[in-house]
Amino acid sequence: MNGRNPDGSFWTHGITGATAQYLYDGVPGLGTDWTEMNIDGNGTANPMGDRRFIATSIEETFNPGDTLVYNYAIIVNRQGDHLENVQGLIEYADSVQNYFDANNTDCSSNINVGLTQELEIGNLNLFPNPATNQVQITWEDMNFKEIIITSYQGKLIKKVLVNNTKGKKTVDLNQLSSGVYFVRMGNYAQKLIVK
Repeated sequence: MNGRNPDGSFWTHGITGATAQYLYDGVPGLGTDWTEMNIDGNGTANPMGDRRFIATSIEETFNPGDTLVYNYAIIVNRQGDHLENVQGLIEYADSVQNYFDANNTDCSSNINVGLTQELEIGNLNLFPNPATNQVQITWEDMNFKEIIITSYQGKLIKKVLVNNTKGKKTVDLNQLSSGVYFVRMGNYAQKLIVK
């Protein structure tokens, strides 16, 4: 896990201020660690009901035809009070890991990501490419109502509505991270590199 906020800055430990990879990595009963019962070192508790879930994977590059499998276990312990259930949760986590290791069972179902069909490169042009802040998209002889920008994994990043069979549209890229994207209109596509 990179331990980064959406703006790219590193997570910091709520008590020490050091760079952190995990949130609330302590055990509440000890009283000195960073926990939901001590989010700032002064005993301030995380507000009731504020429970968010984070699942991550390592950043990987894979080639066409490769398969990536990620296995996640979401475990909960509701026994005891807010302090007692932590030790039970740790024991559950150990049991889940031991079961997974012993059975070597693939917990996943197949999930396809990315492009599932060949895309034509037609009368769709991008300038500049690579781009930084914006890209100008031009097209001819295409009767589509939207421009779709996806990540290389196939995740929808942005939709831009259009209503001409021929046209030009400037698209803001400031919210996109550096990387490879695909700009599509129907079955026509171009690779877009954002710096």
